[in-house]
Amino acid sequence: MPYGATVARYRERSREVARRYWDRQLSAADEAVWWTEYVVRHGGAAHLRPAGADLPLHQYLLLDVVAVATGAIIAVTALVWAVLNRVCRPKQPGAAKKPEKTKKA
Repeated sequence: MPYGATVARYRERSREVARRYWDRQLSAADEAVWWTEYVVRHGGAAHLRPAGADLPLHQYLLLDVVAVATGAIIAVTALVWAVLNRVCRPKQPGAAKKPEKTKKA
């Protein structure tokens, strides 16, 4: 794409964003005042807080999910390793069990 076309697209996009920003009922200062008054009217506006703000850290970071996934990966890896170790182990000569000798009295 030629350089001029990229600049023209960027310029048009920035003008579109600017039109959307300036097309508002209240100025930025008036909107800030309105939201401040809204929070005061509703006693802190706890209903606007995100649900994750009150979660314990281990739930917020999904550590329980990470622990289960890690455990599952380890279990599957150990199972595959055990099966492959059992199936692919080379047969050793003389590895068969010899019958035990009984002592004569």
